[in-house]
Amino acid sequence: MKILDELYYGNISGGDRTADDRAELTDILRLIEKNRHLLLAELTEEQKDRFEKFCCGLAEQRDLIDRFSFLAGFRLGVRMMAECFADDN
Repeated sequence: MKILDELYYGNISGGDRTADDRAELTDILRLIEKNRHLLLAELTEEQKDRFEKFCCGLAEQRDLIDRFSFLAGFRLGVRMMAECFADDN
């Protein structure tokens, strides 16, 4: 599965446009960052540390989910292609 890892980690280009180019995602990310800064301004140092650990955990979880989703989608695409080649019609 080396080629899938290479594609997932960005060593092989799977497309020219990324999700970062979408305006709606940019707006949501801007709102999240604004609210993050507002929240951090109200927290004690101990709460800030706990919040940062929480955010790191969420980021790790998101990365794993993204990887599993990528692999599942790619496998589905391969299965569809295999079915096209196996179809006798």
